[in-house]
Amino acid sequence: MASSEQPPLFRGWGEAALRDILNNDFAARLGIDRSLIDPDKNFSEYGLDSVDAVIATDSIGKRLGFELPPEFLFENQTLNAIIRALLSDDSSKEQATEIPEIFLFPGAGGRDSPSLARMRVQSEPKLVFEVVRLGDWLDWVGHRLEFDELISRACDFIDKQQSKGPVRLSGYSQGGQLAFATAWTLQRAGRDVRYVGLLDSRAEMMSLTAKARDSFKLNVLKPAMQQLARVFSGSAADFEPRPKFRPHDWLWLLPGGRPLIIFLARIGRPLFPARQNVKLDDFIQMRIFVKLWDSWFIKNAEANMLHAPVFLFRSEEPGSPALGWENYCSNLRIVSVAGNHITMLQPGNVEKLIAQVAHAVSSTGV
Repeated sequence: MASSEQPPLFRGWGEAALRDILNNDFAARLGIDRSLIDPDKNFSEYGLDSVDAVIATDSIGKRLGFELPPEFLFENQTLNAIIRALLSDDSSKEQATEIPEIFLFPGAGGRDSPSLARMRVQSEPKLVFEVVRLGDWLDWVGHRLEFDELISRACDFIDKQQSKGPVRLSGYSQGGQLAFATAWTLQRAGRDVRYVGLLDSRAEMMSLTAKARDSFKLNVLKPAMQQLARVFSGSAADFEPRPKFRPHDWLWLLPGGRPLIIFLARIGRPLFPARQNVKLDDFIQMRIFVKLWDSWFIKNAEANMLHAPVFLFRSEEPGSPALGWENYCSNLRIVSVAGNHITMLQPGNVEKLIAQVAHAVSSTGV
């Protein structure tokens, strides 16, 4: 079965979907390749004892979004028997549909984070998230991808997981822009987009030049002015600068800086441990994403609104309440959440956020 760190999945009740889920889970639990599992072979022949069977039963229920009786695997002792029982259990189907799947786009240009992963795990069983991963900046640069290609990848992934029925999407930070663009595209294709959750995402990205200017004011100009105030008046409020820029932020702005940074990251990956390069990788991923998003957003979103229910879970970061989305979403609802852009996903705040997201999803109907 899948490890406890993985969120449960619900992919509908087609036989192929169930078989794929159960094959993967039993292969992982039994420690064998999924191709070696005989769908008509009794699990006891693979060494699955009674204790393991009870644990596996509980895991299957959580994985599919409902509770199974403890004796389920004792009554259905082969993979085919389990699938037949699940497909014929109308009450289980009804219960499972009460937990709709939400396709989740991570932040940082598509990079997952430990805090977002913890949120997904803590969301069980109220919310069921399926992470949409759209590749790495090396893939984007190597294939000269445009934003439309990222959206196409996302739509293909969603269609494979859920070919019909209402679609629900969510995204954190930059992932919210991908969720919006994917929902916008699915809407135009005639899909029923039932819910879009934006976890502190901006409609219009702040340019790197603007960030550099703000960083200069915060970390250089303001401390200098306060130091002068201390010299001339003998008093001034203590100010501790909050660094937001790394050295390669400034290098990126210089002529030839972008290809130089990408070159350094490419040669650094095989030469140094991944941990030493992850910040630079994240930086490049986010910067490339901003460029792709801006070009798509100006060309498409300004001409057509998204009419699906959109919930903006707005942190306590400074800025307009709607972060620009009011101009592009005809059904926008703003939900204030505790913490800033980072701490909203940390213990103490994330529990409330999960409850708010679950309420928003339920308000759109199953």
